[in-house]
Amino acid sequence: QKPSDRGLGGDFLPAHGARLGNPHGVIPRGRNLGEPDYNSYDRTQTAIGWDFNHAFSDRVSFQQNAKWYEYEEFQKVVYSTGLQEDMRTVNRASYPYAEDVDGFAIDSRFTLKLGGDGVRHTVLAGYDYRDLENFARFGFAGAPSLDAFDPVYGAAPIVTPELAFIFNDQRVKQSGLYVQDQIKAGRLVVTLSGRYDDVKLHDNQGGATTKQDEFTYRAGVNYVFDGGWAPYASYGTSFEPVLGTDSETGEGFKPSTSTQVEAGVKFDARGLPSGVRLFATAALFRIEQDNLVSVQSGQTPMFGRQLGEVEAKGGELEVVARIHDQWSINAS
Repeated sequence: QKPSDRGLGGDFLPAHGARLGNPHGVIPRGRNLGEPDYNSYDRTQTAIGWDFNHAFSDRVSFQQNAKWYEYEEFQKVVYSTGLQEDMRTVNRASYPYAEDVDGFAIDSRFTLKLGGDGVRHTVLAGYDYRDLENFARFGFAGAPSLDAFDPVYGAAPIVTPELAFIFNDQRVKQSGLYVQDQIKAGRLVVTLSGRYDDVKLHDNQGGATTKQDEFTYRAGVNYVFDGGWAPYASYGTSFEPVLGTDSETGEGFKPSTSTQVEAGVKFDARGLPSGVRLFATAALFRIEQDNLVSVQSGQTPMFGRQLGEVEAKGGELEVVARIHDQWSINAS
């Protein structure tokens, strides 16, 4: 697929005129301070793969998924960088950006069912591997100024600078071993899982290779009542390598890790008329994640840094209903 959208960018409006006072009036929220006939974005992506399943018996099965993919994008953007002293003329910059991604991923796993009428186990064990290469570069130059209150586009030619700066040029190879055991004892369901990841990040520019490894895990429990109610609680950790380098230190990004705790209740309605189905969930959660890449304001052009950590906490409600295959209701 190859979508293209012209006129992107230029979305930064000066505070004086958009949110704060300006002696010349108000800048419309929809004002494009970029260059509509110049700004463009093109993306091309292709992928091929397979999904394979085989059951050796009622208790043992094997699944495998694989995919090769390519991604290319190129954008030319002229955007505003701030007002001049006359409070109406906007300075602008030209920022072309290109990125190429090549990757391969494969995931293979066995499922084994054990036990009988008492305690039953569904054991999942597998190995996945991915090889990803990312090459991104950009250019930067000044662009002709523009009247924010009476813009005249195309009044001066736009210079597209060369893509002389490397934003990212890395290759990541990640392999993971994982195992999960879902234990059912009557109405009680316990899920335990663990995963070990080994990651190699290679800097194609400097030639250095960074190795990272992490063990993550998850535990959950829920109980299913006769009426279709199922309260549950879970706790999990995660690990994700981050491509790129810190714009200030020049060092490679550290991996991002997170923890999540969640508790709630699920409801699968019983005793409804034939053809009527209803499912609902309510949950409270808290997620803490560190080493996130943040784009810093006030820098030209914009760069990313890993600063601090993020905590997200809240609640979710969701209801899904199907009525006689004629009505489909989804609310959240």
